[in-house]
Amino acid sequence: MVKVHVVRNGSKPNWQMYYVDPISRRRVWRSSETPRKSEAERAAARWEAEIEAGCGKRLNTTWEEFRDRVEKEKLAGLAERSAGAYATVLNAVEEKLNPARLSSLNASAVSKFAAALRDGGIAESTIKSYLTHLLAALNWAVGVGLLREAPKMPKTKPAKKDKLMRGRPLVAEEFERMLAKVAKVRPHDVAAWQFYLKGLWWSGLRLSESLELSWDQDAPFCVDFSGHRPMFRIYAESQKSRRDQLLPMAPEFAELLGTVPVEQRHGRVFVLHPKRDKRGERGIKLANSVGRVVSQIGEAAGVITDAVEGRHATAHDLRRSFGTRWSRRVRPEVLQKMMRHRDIKTTLDYYVRQTTDEIASEIWASVNRNVNPCEIRHQPSAEEKAATHYGEGPLAGVADGN
Repeated sequence: MVKVHVVRNGSKPNWQMYYVDPISRRRVWRSSETPRKSEAERAAARWEAEIEAGCGKRLNTTWEEFRDRVEKEKLAGLAERSAGAYATVLNAVEEKLNPARLSSLNASAVSKFAAALRDGGIAESTIKSYLTHLLAALNWAVGVGLLREAPKMPKTKPAKKDKLMRGRPLVAEEFERMLAKVAKVRPHDVAAWQFYLKGLWWSGLRLSESLELSWDQDAPFCVDFSGHRPMFRIYAESQKSRRDQLLPMAPEFAELLGTVPVEQRHGRVFVLHPKRDKRGERGIKLANSVGRVVSQIGEAAGVITDAVEGRHATAHDLRRSFGTRWSRRVRPEVLQKMMRHRDIKTTLDYYVRQTTDEIASEIWASVNRNVNPCEIRHQPSAEEKAATHYGEGPLAGVADGN
């Protein structure tokens, strides 16, 4: 019989529970979710009963049973984007492996899963994220007695190109070309998609954020015009940090929103229907569909942002353009808030980058030098003048300043 122990663990306010798995000999932990020991002991007894009830069948848990329980018990309490990320990974497992039993997801199967993703052109950094989410889901299954032990995840090594900025920022002329081509790609709802592209260009919103942004003040992610300056308001339930935030909004985006009549300021800010026969789609499916339309517009405009892979402008390239423009106008700490980066290192790595030509131009402008360095000609020495006889050879005409 498995024995569940109740213990204090560091500074955590709630009592923690654990049992030793008889197969792996590892401790499996779970919070009792109560600071009272008597209640924690009752929770431990219930967990023991669950484990004993599942011991005989946990190796026979079907994938459908696991999928149903993980969605209802684990994912239901997560933010929409986090739950969507798990759903994407589980969908990929079904597509690549089609497991009948949860126990069939062993180390060998997971290794094949990673290989199949790699063969499909998925970046190493994305594969690493998939495996992290998969491991978290399987560890949860172990905790509730559906699986004896979570398999070891294969190691991934990000390729060098994953560390570089994929794509590039657009210049204003390229963005104007995209606006002009919206009618070709979306002839039936031109105004809505032009408004959306302008929103991405002026706001710096991520694709998923833009589709969640709402006028309604009780929405998880909304615009807030109640203060001295327009802001983005993010409520705790919509993000991993589980805390409310009020973040700055770029003036140009606020002005764009100001063009919307007051009577229309309700519901989602950007109302898009990428698939006219599926107007109800939301979440990950909607984001994928919208992203494809933006790329189609970039292709129609002939805006290539990755010459190596032949990739055309994407929604993230518009966000990158916003960050690059503002990196020249504000301090990195301010840009971090505008881009909503958790780590300022991301801001520094990807956005506070100016080309060598731009830096050189700033240096010369700071000392009021307007001479183009490329136009400064070599001044020959006396020996060189003598060697060319003042008019012959490769330096002819230089001595007299021509």
